[in-house]
Amino acid sequence: EEETLTDYYHNKMGGGKKNKVNGTGKVLAKSKLKMKKGNLGKSRTSSNVSRYVTRNEALNKLQLKLSDFRRLCILKGIHPREPKKKVKGQGKTYYHAKDIAFLLHEPLMKTFRELRAHERKIKKAKAKKHFNQVDRLREHKPMYTLDHLVKERYPTFLDALRDLDDCLTLVHLFALLPAAKRHGIPQNIVAKSRELSLEFQSYVTRKRALRKVFISVKGIYYEAEIRGEPVVWLVSHNMQQTLPEDVDYRVMLTFLEFYISMTTFVNHQLYHEDNLRYPPVLDVALEDAATGAVAIVHELKKKIENATLVAQARENAAKAKADDDVNDDEEKQRRKRSVDFEEEGVKEEKSSRDDDCAAQPETNNKRAKIGFEEEEEDKEDKEKDNKKFTIPERDSKLRERFNAKLVAKATTTTSTLNIRGRGHAFKKQREEEDEINDEKLDEIEPRDKKLTPLEAQVRDFKRKYPSVLLLFEVGYKFHFYGKDARKAAETLNVFAYPGKTWLQASGPVHRLAVYVRRLVNAGHKVGVVRQTETAALKAEGSTKGSVFTRELVALYTKATMDAGVSIAAEPAHTNNESDEAQKAVDIIENKTDREGEGDEDLQGVVITNNHRKISTTMSNITADEQQHRLSNYLLCISEEKKSERGNKDEIALVAIETSVGNIYYSHFEDDSSRSRLESALLKISPCEILFAGGGGGEEESSSSKETKRLVSALFPDARVEQSTSSVSSLSKAEIDEYFGSNNSEKVAGLPRLLIATLAAAREYLVPFKLENVLKLSKAIKPLDDVQSEMILSPNAIRQLEIFRNSDDGSFTGSLLWLIDHAKSKAGSRELSRWVSRPLRDRAEIENRLSAIETLRSVNSAPTSVLALEKLEKILRTAPDVERVVARAHHLNATPAEFVAAMQFFLSFGAACVEMQHSALLNQNDEKSPLNELLSACADEATLRACTKALNALDLTVANSRAGNLGCSRDAYVGLFLRENEDNQKQFPEMFRAHDNLEKSKATMDALLPDLAAQIPGIIKCAKLSYTSVGGASGAEYLIEVGDKLKPPNDWIKVSANKSKKVIRYHPPIVLENMKSLDANSERLALACEDAWKSFLKEFSRVSYGECRQAAKAAAKIDALNALAILSMNDGYCRPEFFKEEEENEDGTARIEIVEGRHPTLDAKMVDKFVPNSASLGGAQSSGESRNDITRRRRRAMILTGPNMGGKSCFARQVALIAILAHIGSFVPAKSCRLSVLDGIYTRAGAADNLALGQSTFFQEMSETSAILKSCTKKSLVVLDELGRGTSTTDGIALATATLRMLVEKVQCATVFVTHFSNLAKQFKESNADEVFCCFPSHMKTNDEKDSKRIAFLYTLEEGVAHRSFGLNVASMAGIPEKVLEVAEVKSLAFEEKSSRKSAGSDEVVGDKMIRDALLLESSNIAQIKETQRALRFFAPVK
Repeated sequence: EEETLTDYYHNKMGGGKKNKVNGTGKVLAKSKLKMKKGNLGKSRTSSNVSRYVTRNEALNKLQLKLSDFRRLCILKGIHPREPKKKVKGQGKTYYHAKDIAFLLHEPLMKTFRELRAHERKIKKAKAKKHFNQVDRLREHKPMYTLDHLVKERYPTFLDALRDLDDCLTLVHLFALLPAAKRHGIPQNIVAKSRELSLEFQSYVTRKRALRKVFISVKGIYYEAEIRGEPVVWLVSHNMQQTLPEDVDYRVMLTFLEFYISMTTFVNHQLYHEDNLRYPPVLDVALEDAATGAVAIVHELKKKIENATLVAQARENAAKAKADDDVNDDEEKQRRKRSVDFEEEGVKEEKSSRDDDCAAQPETNNKRAKIGFEEEEEDKEDKEKDNKKFTIPERDSKLRERFNAKLVAKATTTTSTLNIRGRGHAFKKQREEEDEINDEKLDEIEPRDKKLTPLEAQVRDFKRKYPSVLLLFEVGYKFHFYGKDARKAAETLNVFAYPGKTWLQASGPVHRLAVYVRRLVNAGHKVGVVRQTETAALKAEGSTKGSVFTRELVALYTKATMDAGVSIAAEPAHTNNESDEAQKAVDIIENKTDREGEGDEDLQGVVITNNHRKISTTMSNITADEQQHRLSNYLLCISEEKKSERGNKDEIALVAIETSVGNIYYSHFEDDSSRSRLESALLKISPCEILFAGGGGGEEESSSSKETKRLVSALFPDARVEQSTSSVSSLSKAEIDEYFGSNNSEKVAGLPRLLIATLAAAREYLVPFKLENVLKLSKAIKPLDDVQSEMILSPNAIRQLEIFRNSDDGSFTGSLLWLIDHAKSKAGSRELSRWVSRPLRDRAEIENRLSAIETLRSVNSAPTSVLALEKLEKILRTAPDVERVVARAHHLNATPAEFVAAMQFFLSFGAACVEMQHSALLNQNDEKSPLNELLSACADEATLRACTKALNALDLTVANSRAGNLGCSRDAYVGLFLRENEDNQKQFPEMFRAHDNLEKSKATMDALLPDLAAQIPGIIKCAKLSYTSVGGASGAEYLIEVGDKLKPPNDWIKVSANKSKKVIRYHPPIVLENMKSLDANSERLALACEDAWKSFLKEFSRVSYGECRQAAKAAAKIDALNALAILSMNDGYCRPEFFKEEEENEDGTARIEIVEGRHPTLDAKMVDKFVPNSASLGGAQSSGESRNDITRRRRRAMILTGPNMGGKSCFARQVALIAILAHIGSFVPAKSCRLSVLDGIYTRAGAADNLALGQSTFFQEMSETSAILKSCTKKSLVVLDELGRGTSTTDGIALATATLRMLVEKVQCATVFVTHFSNLAKQFKESNADEVFCCFPSHMKTNDEKDSKRIAFLYTLEEGVAHRSFGLNVASMAGIPEKVLEVAEVKSLAFEEKSSRKSAGSDEVVGDKMIRDALLLESSNIAQIKETQRALRFFAPVK
């Protein structure tokens, strides 16, 4: 006697108190029941009840719905059982209890429950009409993968291969099925199946693994041998698939979901084990060939069937011929009778219809209008149906003719080339047909079609803005038309459909922000056309029956997105702790995905002081993310050719950051290599480029092909546009009007070409309403200030990895990546500007170093560190105040971001005051650089302006409403406080509109007593009130009346609520007053929007300058703090600059670095980098040891030695330390003393420039030429392996001549890396006072397997390396041993031959030089002897 499972679950799941009855009818005791209860998975007895459960019991146990339970059973391989004794009944489905217990531990259970809860949330949000919440929920739908099931079911890869037959068959089947919503087959599943099937076919084709092919009625069977295992799969014939109705596609899709994961795993494993790229690049030509082959097979089958039918027809021809005459006579008579019968029927029907119309004229008159409308609709439906049927008929005729030709050609040859050609022919025919239809749909001015008023409005806008992708607001959606719809469909993945006139696509208003950002990021110029006329105001106006008035309210490109009219902004990118944690998680995930790439992204430097711990772990930020975080420059380029100056061209640049207000200009002459232009482009990194100077005619712009090639090569993703400006010069009045009184004098003194470029840039910004950025005070600055800023050549920016690494072009690993510890976006922008423009002003550099040293000491002091931490916290959570202030100047700032910026100025100013009162800063001079920046942030005038602005606004309203392009029109209502006297004086119209609205509301409230009196049976003391449903038009100001009461008949019923037993009505008088209420509401919204624009304009006029200076000061404090954090790394020191009395008398530069380290490599390697010293500039002082390299101060350093020995790393290290010192940062060295340099020039690596049509050697020589023309005595030049791109003799000759010019004529500090040991020996002897040689040390290892392997010590030693050890490096790289043996023999032979040649030639050259010296100075015997001593090295080697 046991308790049944039904009763047990009834009690377990809360079914109430139910008496438990045994088989004899006796009630069991509770104690006995407890003893008999147990878990399902626990074996209690050997009966069927303990081992099997029904499906309903399993669903209750697992808490799943039936569909999810079926999917889970299929995925886990759980199937129903058939017990011997079905205790619960014969019609129920049973499962083993252990299987159900096994499912309890499946991770998918949790996801299925989350999906179920997610569906409920969406359903509730839809019921409440919270569509924004529905979209957010759909975007955050719980996701899951089936990878763990594949690993669980197939422990080894061979197990998966053995069970691949059904998997491949089902995947190939769905690859050919159509995506049908009626059957629940999604399009992405079909596309994924096709992708996986093509990947597997590509692998089989590449590895030639196909063994057998068999064609049957079902399809084509393939058998391949993979890893020794036979794999067989079926591919259905490529024909039109008819989906049967008696198939459960949900079950098939569940199997397919698992099989897709399994096929992905198999494909990935196969490709990676064979070192093939995955996913593969599929050959389009092969796909076309396959299409052609299938078509040929299909047509040949048709031909065979037709031939069979013809043969049968010929056999019956004799019999049919005798009966043809008789059948023809009978058919003619039958047709004649049917025609007569039809004519009589038509006449009778017409006469009866006329009689009916005459008998009932009144009925026909009443229904005339309805009948006319129905006839019109019928005509339209017939026309649509005719169109639907005529197009396929035309296509079928074309297809039949084409197929006939194809079959005729298919019988002549079966070559692969012809098959591929037929595939292309099919494709070309489809493309031509699509193009014909597309051209008609894309025409914005269709022929022979009458346009509706809305379509005419769209046409007018497209005529006015032909190059702009326009979004039109129509009701509650935004629409695209014509070509814009096609572009939107490609970029946004929305559906484009043929409309009545042209192609259309649409999207909801709340997705406007997403659409605009995606389109702009794709490189389009996007315009938003909105309805500027509301329904309420239009009903009262004179344009009641016309189309809504629309205007272009916003225009966006990549460079103007952040400064333009605000759209619904994406989540703020603040550098808070959660973001840093998320970045760390991303780094770990990226690391697991990239096998064998090392731990560089996870490595960092952690410094622990007594009072504070600072981590400098570098986050893995991509170059695109960093570019978005910093600046979006619009670059305008003009160019003029100067024939009288040879190959020099005059170039003018204007770079405008509209969202911040920074404007830089540059004017220079450049040769065909465009080295100066490249340097400027790398510093700016524009996202949008405007070519000016052509006036929009046939000549286009004056920019040359070299310039355009360089731009496209450096910035392929930048948006490029041709300016239509034809302005060549400006008058004084125009300059004052365009650039304001603050900038007019500066602009008037600029060259003519530069003024024309500024005018072109302004004309481009006028449609965006951003032209006032050119009037900002002190905004227009030169890009390269030669007097105060160091020159960085384009090679130095690129080869020293200033902004991006040379490995993958990403931000990680660059110099800016190392130093960017800024907490705000403005601080990061300031650091980027400092790095691209190092200083030449010694006083300014010392000011930065002093400020950094002060902040460094503050970090170590427990009494002052709290104030600094408060500053960092405010900066970390602050908005981008520079951009907010600029947007306020453009009248585009939203209330929320404006309030956030004002609150930042107040809180940051208070924190700066607290910082100034700290102990350490009190000891410093009040005029110290850091104190001046803190005072600028705490300026009283700025704080007063911010306080005044905040006092005028209701902060709750400002923070709760977006105020952007995608929001409602009442976003500014209630923003201004009425208690503020300044608001009452400044915005009287707004408050007047507010009073009118309140009067309308009061009028509506006054109607309630009269309305209550009109309802019979209502309680006299009861009070009516208005209610709203959904807040939509027509659902406000409703009167709820009980369903048993009967209001007047003229009350309009709107809705009912059965649970409350009420009915909602709209009385006529309420509707009449609602019109006035809505109109006043719209007037108030417009007045509030105008008041906000006026408020921003007044604030910008009075306080823009102070706020911009405070924002700049805050950015500089953030940048200095970032450099202070860097300086706290172990081994960093403060650089010292030589005073004037310590400089060389000849004016050359001096650099002395003791135990310096490469900045970025040192941060990544963490205590593994070997330091080295460098001394350049001046002659060796007497008494110094020749072996003490740290004390050598000669002008040039020649590095020779083995490959991979660290020569290039050392050369870059010297340049990077010099750059860090000139931006005012601490440097990674034990000590560093140097002169103020005017430029750093580098030439390293070997790479061609295909975009400019330059070979590797030409590029090398062009870079060297630019260096020789630009460098001075105060420059640092780094040349790495010059002359490597040509023959040995030419390379040595060019390298020798270049180095001699740098050492003897230019006399600049030079680091020269070469493998030409003879060159180093020659300079060591001839220029011993100006040049010294060194090489990285190494030693031979005791590796028994590889006796040639050497170990690099990376420490520099004086001297010339006797060889480069190229064969050793080749051995380390894995070159075959036989190749190395032959190469070693050849190398020894070449060395012996060259030594013999050099001995004889040296003797001849030495004798010739002595003779020349004797002829020049025959009377000076002392000089002759000195020359002989200098040429002793020319003695022949015996």
